[in-house]
Amino acid sequence: MGSRASRSRGQASTGVTCRRGGRATSCSRRLASKTGNRPLVEGIIDSATSIGHIHLKVSDLARAEAFYRDVFGFEVMARYGAEASFLSAGGYHHHIGLNTWQSKGGPPSPARSTGLFHFAILVPNRLELARAVKRILDHDVPLDGMADHGVSEAIYL
Repeated sequence: MGSRASRSRGQASTGVTCRRGGRATSCSRRLASKTGNRPLVEGIIDSATSIGHIHLKVSDLARAEAFYRDVFGFEVMARYGAEASFLSAGGYHHHIGLNTWQSKGGPPSPARSTGLFHFAILVPNRLELARAVKRILDHDVPLDGMADHGVSEAIYL
């Protein structure tokens, strides 16, 4: 394959050369053969894909950090002054980013507005779910509901 400098224009990182003006179908076939005959563009994302982290704009960084740290047990990995905090489970660089960039002191989103509806924190087993629920209740955080989705059980705040 060679270094980036020696790679010809239009050559993909798989080592397959796609000529300009060539037929896209022949280029796609050659790329697919380099990827186990799976087309590079499919309608469905690979099932091994996961979400690495989420960033939330908050109005009060200290309050939001305390919630994710004290109620859920996330560890603070890094802080950027009074503007951002990054929290993790298990030493990952961050699962949750909190920031007040353009949101410090801001009001809650109005009802019936667009935006994030919810996100899930997946714990490894029922014992950890029970521990999470206990921490939530110990901090007087009201529960909004519960559900069994077949593949997971959910507690809504």
